[in-house]
Parts: sequence; C-alpha cells; structure tokens
Amino acid sequence: MGKPKRKGPFFKSLATSSYGEQRSTDGAFNDAERDLFLFGSWVQCRSTNVAEARWVEEQNQLEVVFKGGNSYIYPNITRDLAESFAAAPSKRGWIWDYIDRQGGDAFKVG
Repeated sequence: MGKPKRKGPFFKSLATSSYGEQRSTDGAFNDAERDLFLFGSWVQCRSTNVAEARWVEEQNQLEVVFKGGNSYIYPNITRDLAESFAAAPSKRGWIWDYIDRQGGDAFKVG
C-alpha cells in the first residue's frame, strides 16, 4: 500500500522540489529531538544549512537559525506542519518546499 496523499499547498512531495542543493537524507529528528522541538525547545539540526530550530505552539511559529548566523521566524506553522518539519530528512529543503515556494511569510530576526 502507498502512503496516503495529503491535500493542500503545504503537502507537496519533496521529490518534486526544485531546491537546487543536494539534500541530506538523515536530518529527521529522532523521537527525543521531535518531542523537545514540539515542546518549544531549540534542537540542533543535522543539516548543511540549518543550525537549530524550534516550534512555538502558542504562536504557531517556526523559529530557525541558519549556519550563516541569520535567524528567521515563520508564522502560521500548525502542529501538523511542525511534525512534518521534524520528520523531514532535509530541513532547508522542507523550508523551501513548504514555505519559500508557496510564498509563505518569513521574518528576519535581528
């Protein structure tokens, strides 16, 4: 049986991405990391671009620090989307697929 397909603009397949960089395949959070992330703690990412991230449930926002030092807040990130980010093998690829390509909001911090 295949995986169920999710509908809506935020549930596009990673395989159809046009994000140009080689994607990591081991960046998904383990269970402990996922739980910390979903409870609002900063979690270090196994990513060539993303240093750490956290999801703030009360504000439905994803906060990301990139390895270059820039920090961004992405609003309107539901729990389903946060769980999708936690499971993503490529954190930067997920941001590209689910936010950048969709024209989602991003606010630079600092």
